[in-house]
Amino acid sequence: MTLWTILARLDRTQRSRRFKIVVTALAAALTVGLFAALAVKAHAPGTDEQIARRSVARAERREKTGFEARSFAQHAVRLYDSLLVRIKPLQGRSDDPANAAPATPIIGAVVVAALFALVGGAVIAVAWLGLLLTYLGLFVVGWGVGWPLAVFAPALGVGQLLVAATPLALAFLTGLEVLRLVFSGPSPVLAVAQNVLNEAVRMKISLVFIVVVILLLAFVPGALDPSQPLRYRVQQWLQYGVGLSYAVLTLLTVFLSTGTVAFEQRDKVIWQTMTKPVQPWQYLLGKWVGVMGLNAVLLAVIAGGVFAFTEYLRLQPARGEMAFHVREDGVVTLDRPDLMTEDRRILETQVLTARRGRMIEPYDLRISGQTDLIVESNLKGKMENDSTLRDTPEARAGLRAQTLRAFEEALGNAIESRLAEAMKNDPLIPDSPVTRAAIEREIMASWEGQYRSIPPGGTKPFAVLGLPHTPEGAPARPLTLKFKINAGSNDPSAIYRVAFVLNGVVFERQAALKSAQTFTFPSSLVRPDGVLDILVASGEENPRELSFPPDGIEILYSTGGHAANFVRIMLSVWVKLAFIASVSLTAATFLSFPVACLVALCVLFAAESAGFLRTALEYYTSRTKDGVDWFAVGVRAIAVPVERLFRVYASLRPAESLVDGRLIGWGAIARSIAVVGGFTLAMLGLGWAIFRQRELATYSGK
Repeated sequence: MTLWTILARLDRTQRSRRFKIVVTALAAALTVGLFAALAVKAHAPGTDEQIARRSVARAERREKTGFEARSFAQHAVRLYDSLLVRIKPLQGRSDDPANAAPATPIIGAVVVAALFALVGGAVIAVAWLGLLLTYLGLFVVGWGVGWPLAVFAPALGVGQLLVAATPLALAFLTGLEVLRLVFSGPSPVLAVAQNVLNEAVRMKISLVFIVVVILLLAFVPGALDPSQPLRYRVQQWLQYGVGLSYAVLTLLTVFLSTGTVAFEQRDKVIWQTMTKPVQPWQYLLGKWVGVMGLNAVLLAVIAGGVFAFTEYLRLQPARGEMAFHVREDGVVTLDRPDLMTEDRRILETQVLTARRGRMIEPYDLRISGQTDLIVESNLKGKMENDSTLRDTPEARAGLRAQTLRAFEEALGNAIESRLAEAMKNDPLIPDSPVTRAAIEREIMASWEGQYRSIPPGGTKPFAVLGLPHTPEGAPARPLTLKFKINAGSNDPSAIYRVAFVLNGVVFERQAALKSAQTFTFPSSLVRPDGVLDILVASGEENPRELSFPPDGIEILYSTGGHAANFVRIMLSVWVKLAFIASVSLTAATFLSFPVACLVALCVLFAAESAGFLRTALEYYTSRTKDGVDWFAVGVRAIAVPVERLFRVYASLRPAESLVDGRLIGWGAIARSIAVVGGFTLAMLGLGWAIFRQRELATYSGK
């Protein structure tokens, strides 16, 4: 009897109804029996002393070696002690964090009972999915081999890889089986989608990418350097775990989407489908649903793995801590950012959070807070000269109106002057609203650039509106100022001195050019009206005039936890993959597999590089001193539509948002779904229009 015959019989056994009923009865009996035995042991005489001795032994071993042993048996004993303590807390205080007692014995017992019920229910669910023996086999191969290897230093990496990859592989198989059940309906669309899932695990090219995703998530945690600060390890994990996984998923989406359509046409398998009552739109939609269902399963595995290990890292001691939120001097810093170590504070307030950013708008007085700065300065001067003038809302409103009128008058004069000069040089230029709008944009960009420039020894005031203010007596929340400066050709070896005065408090920094840097400050520096006054001073020893790019100064503040933001970011990844799948499917309806892949990858490259194009086009102009550069006109004619078409797509940057702790709100997600979803539907519609015109199957019988 061959190995494949044995595996086939085992698979038939685990899918039989009798096997599922027997496993259900055994799992329920074992769940109740093990919990009862654990409860009896927890209340047995001498249990407290045994747990205490093992806890002291672990503490001594940790004190002596600097780490806890990684053997499976010692982890199992620690988990066993932890469950016993939660059912019946120790009378004294345990030194082992794993044995920390809950608030009351009843709550602890209920939690353990719920845990046992959850595990037992999971076993029963897996059995009814027909995967129990498959799970046991993977556990034997993965953990049975991985845990012993992880004990020995030479094989530590291989052991950790097997241990980490096993639950990820099991989660993927479970999700795939659940998805098959979802796609088991009588609809032709679901039938085609289910066939795509079967193809995904049969096609070598897609199977390779699936394995790479699982191994990537299992490998990266072991590659992190434990000597680095905790915040860097978390950021590296988020960058590689989400960024690289997204890159692999995009390639999987392209090759699977094109292959599942192109190969069926090449091998004439599609004849068996299109001769049945399946419409072209049902076929194409079914392919898209199948690909996106597979992406949903893989994204769920990725999200679960990344989030779980991120929380594990979060509970590790940061630099300067002896335990989670406990400094080396014994001070507990939980919910006290002002007492946290720098490593922990940056991790909690800048990485594992959801932050909203507000940038300065220094010169456009119509939309920024610079008007308020000018009004306040002018009003103060007038009050000093005229004792009858008072700082009232009416006075501020009148002065603000005067300031805006002066600005509009200056802008209008500049537009007229620039337009007259342009028409003098080129009589063909029309005096139209479009021409005036273009001149206005150029003038505003020039004025804003001048205002963002500061000579050595000079200062410039700025303001940021809409920031959270901390009431008097309340604990101040940390805010983050992110800045980036340019000077000359941005010599990477040059160091510039710059000072930021925030409502009278000075923060001096040394900064490299074209490199973003941050520092935190308390929210108490924000005025009650939500305005932060910023005075930027350039050091006298700086060799050149420095300037801030449009995003050169930004204030970041937290608006909530990172868990909900993490879910939204994963949803944005799925939305981007939906568009790539539609492009790939459409290309495969009339192109061969290699050409369709090339077209889909070119569209993917154009979409992902739209953000770079937007920045580059700000400096790439078709106007020169000698006239018009027609080559640049041609380049812009291609680049500008591409940038505008994929602007929303490129604005969704999942890995960067996670590493930076950036908030992606539901509004942004809804907008991306509306825009990118519209493009997706348009591409699927185009594919349907092409597909329905093709002669896919010919009946040659009599």
